[in-house]
Amino acid sequence: MKKVSRPQYYRIQRILALIKSGTINGEYCSATVLARELDVSTRTILRDLDILRDDENAPIEYSPSRKGFFLHDKTWELPPVNISRNELFAFSIALTSTWKKNIY
Repeated sequence: MKKVSRPQYYRIQRILALIKSGTINGEYCSATVLARELDVSTRTILRDLDILRDDENAPIEYSPSRKGFFLHDKTWELPPVNISRNELFAFSIALTSTWKKNIY
């Protein structure tokens, strides 16, 4: 799998949520609509869709008749984020300091 930055991962999660809700409602989202919704370029959306399809095996397809993307499997979920031991340690330190500030 290609290394993905955190902002890109969250954007991919949002793209997937929008496509999933469109699939359920019958209102398919185009790359232009997704780009406008997420305030990025259409090319960025297309790259993110490639990552979803190629690296994450998302069942996303384009419908030419409806001019938008949809999911074949409405129950498909993006796998959880894998974090390193160092990231987990840093997160726990940050959480502990926030917790101490709220107590004292």
